[in-house]
Amino acid sequence: MTVYINGVAVAGAIAAHDTTHEDTGGDEVSVAGLSGLLADDQHVLDAEVTAVAIARSIADVNSMLYAVSDNTPAALAVAASRIVGRKSTGNIVALSAAELLTIINVAAGADVTGSNAPQAHKTTHQDGGGDEVGIGGLSGLLADDQHVLDAEVIAVAIAKSLMTTRGDIIVRNATVPARLAKGTEGQMLVMGVNDPSWGGVPDFQRFTSSNTWTKPAGVTHVYMEVIGAGGGGAGGTGANTGGGGGGGGSNRTQKMVPASSCGATESVTVGAGGTGGADTVDGGNGGDSSFGSFMTAYGGGGGQYSARRGGGGGGSAEAGIGGGSSVPGLPRYTDTTTLGDALSGGGAAGGPSAGGKGSCSEYGGAGGGSGGASSSNGQDGGSSLYGGAGGGGGSKVVYDSGEGGTTPSYTPGGGGAANGSNGADGLNEYCGEGGGGGDGPQNGGNGGAPGGGGGGSGASSGGYTGGVGGRGEVRVWSW
Repeated sequence: MTVYINGVAVAGAIAAHDTTHEDTGGDEVSVAGLSGLLADDQHVLDAEVTAVAIARSIADVNSMLYAVSDNTPAALAVAASRIVGRKSTGNIVALSAAELLTIINVAAGADVTGSNAPQAHKTTHQDGGGDEVGIGGLSGLLADDQHVLDAEVIAVAIAKSLMTTRGDIIVRNATVPARLAKGTEGQMLVMGVNDPSWGGVPDFQRFTSSNTWTKPAGVTHVYMEVIGAGGGGAGGTGANTGGGGGGGGSNRTQKMVPASSCGATESVTVGAGGTGGADTVDGGNGGDSSFGSFMTAYGGGGGQYSARRGGGGGGSAEAGIGGGSSVPGLPRYTDTTTLGDALSGGGAAGGPSAGGKGSCSEYGGAGGGSGGASSSNGQDGGSSLYGGAGGGGGSKVVYDSGEGGTTPSYTPGGGGAANGSNGADGLNEYCGEGGGGGDGPQNGGNGGAPGGGGGGSGASSGGYTGGVGGRGEVRVWSW
């Protein structure tokens, strides 16, 4: 290699070293960025030739290259508004909008438009929407004034302006809500023709003796229940020949009236029980009970000694007929052994002279049982469902006396036991039982209160009496 220094050739000054500037040489030269055309043809890679060939031969406008299989290129034309992708099977394709929505699992038009902007879907978050938003517990003040229901406004107005005292009630008058001030303890709210108001305090009064009822303030209704007194049992027939007939039970009657039809006060009469007859004396009739002029419940008839008939029960229209009459009792008017029972408020018949149990009743009084003759038993008094029961008939000592009737029942007997036991007073607002008949030298049992008939005296030679009938009673409810 010849080297020149200052234009003078210097032979052998620098040895050949081209290899140091060639590929992998210690001082390899980079040609990057150098200009000019190399003197020799250059080596080109197969891949580069292939790429150029594809680009020149198959690529058209708006198309792209893709491989349909290994080492097999192809052109893919892409239409406007398409996205290139690959479906679950097959080659790469230009996807339609429907195919793209299927891939991303979105229904057409549900959430995005063609421009990929969020689509209006507020209805899905509103009331009844498929993706309804709950605002419970959210904080913050809404930007817009909120709608308030009329009912809510009214409720707030009422609470703030009308109800001033604990216990007040809001009612609607002809046009608007109004305050009804609290009532007193125990008062009842009563509806008038148009508006409610406070009525009286419910009141109950029981009268066991005659007196005066005073109408409580503010009441609008009055319900009265009136019960007469039971008839007394008769004495024996004398000389130990037969027992006395039992007294009849009393009637029980009810009625409800407007309080305005009652006076400020009303007279209350409570009948006294019929007296028991001494030997050879009939029993006394039970007294009638009444409430003012509104209603009367009649007492039972007294038992008879001579023909030993039982007293008839008191009815809702008439008193029971005493044994001293030839008629055993209302509403039956025949002296037979089959007198029958009384329905509704009718008084039942007493036992006949030929002997027989007292008849039963519903609201009327039951009949007293017949007294035993010189050779027969005394008979049971009749029972009542709601009225007073009849007394049992007396008898001679060697024969059985009759039981008093009971309540509530429709079968004779069951009350005051034979041998002169008293009838029990009524329980749970029922009437009293009939007294049992005396057996031989025994008094008849007293009738239970209210309204039970007394039992007939036993047969003796004197000194014994029939039982006293149970007193009457008047009960008055008002509200």
